[in-house]
Amino acid sequence: MNWTPRIHDTLWTGTLIGIICLLGFFVLFTGIRYLLIRYFENPYILLPPRIHLFTIGANVLLFRFLMLKWNREKTGKGVLLVTLIAAIICYFLEPGLMKGGAF
Repeated sequence: MNWTPRIHDTLWTGTLIGIICLLGFFVLFTGIRYLLIRYFENPYILLPPRIHLFTIGANVLLFRFLMLKWNREKTGKGVLLVTLIAAIICYFLEPGLMKGGAF
């Protein structure tokens, strides 16, 4: 099934897809963290800065697929815009990342 022609190639569509996928990936990785904590009984598995980085990395993979595989340049730019804004916010809101000692 080819669904890419149904999606308009605009910056706003990419921004909306980027926000939805960013939140979806965050919920997914938070759920995986919760399951790992319950299974291993270790509350220090995948602390929040790592979850944020995994979420941003998943959005970068989405950007790559949009740009190279599905040829949606403007939509990819919207996803990249949301990803960069999320990375900047994550960098300045996590106190340990600016000191270099969060990991």
